[in-house]
Amino acid sequence: MIVYLPRKQNLYRRELGRYQSYGIAAYRIAVGKIQTVAFVEDVSVQWRAVWKLSLAGSFGKLDPRQLRDVVEDWIGSC
Repeated sequence: MIVYLPRKQNLYRRELGRYQSYGIAAYRIAVGKIQTVAFVEDVSVQWRAVWKLSLAGSFGKLDPRQLRDVVEDWIGSC
C-alpha cells in the first residue's frame, strides 16, 4: 500500500533566504515496515494545497514513479 503525505521542510535559497515549504513523500506501508519510496521537495508553501494533492495521490492509487510528473503538472496548472 502506498500513502502520500506532505513533509514539512525548512529550506534556504540565496534569492529567497530561509523559508518553510512542503514536499510530498510516498510511503510504502507493509506489515511492520514503512519505507519512503519517492519524494518531491518544495512543492508549495501552502500546506493545505499539498495536503489535497497528497490525498488525491493516495486515493487515486498513484504510482510513485509518476509523482514528480503529477507535481509538475499541478504546479503548471496553478
